[in-house]
Amino acid sequence: MQNQLHSTIYCSILTVLSFAFFLTLPGGASTADDDTASPDSSVFIAEWPAYARDPGGMRHSPLTQINRGNVRGLKVAWTFRTGELATYGPQFSVARVAFEATPIMVDRTLYFSTPTCRVFALDAATGQQRWLYDPKIDLDVYYVFPNSRGVSTWVDPTKRPGESGYRRIFVGTVDGRLIALDAATGQPCQTFGKGGSIDLTSGAEPYGGNPYPDNPLAPASGLECTV
Repeated sequence: MQNQLHSTIYCSILTVLSFAFFLTLPGGASTADDDTASPDSSVFIAEWPAYARDPGGMRHSPLTQINRGNVRGLKVAWTFRTGELATYGPQFSVARVAFEATPIMVDRTLYFSTPTCRVFALDAATGQQRWLYDPKIDLDVYYVFPNSRGVSTWVDPTKRPGESGYRRIFVGTVDGRLIALDAATGQPCQTFGKGGSIDLTSGAEPYGGNPYPDNPLAPASGLECTV
């Protein structure tokens, strides 16, 4: 059961791009050193800034260092454990849990969420944890499908790199919240919603639908986001 729940995130279960960051070639050659921007976008070649990498959802990495000729020589560089199973309450729907997040990687940092919507930021080269944010959902509630497929990122064009709130990480929770975090610290962005969070269930009852997002949102232009 624990293997099925994926409480441990191994490099081998991440995306193809993740292999480029987390595995090393014989001789210790790094696979995450290319900071060149793509000619047709602002996306750095070595980055994976969205759920499917680019706005078109191509799920393709232009990296070329790893190929059919050397893929067999890849070695695991690091392993990270989330400790997710230890957080569940007695009523939590453990049997329905699955790790489904596609990590994103920007600014040499890996961001991803767990089924309980905890958000981790790791050093992409070493696997060292930089911060952890826990939205504190009620773990004694029986959620039908307690999953989170990942987070999104957005850069505030009115701020400079290094300035507080320059880059934000967004996560939707299984209890119906949309939370914005400072990418550098993991702290909620106080200028977003109420204390960094928006209650998506507020006003949703007359219209039906599902205000419990498990997919990463798609940041839109300006200061607004679409879920």
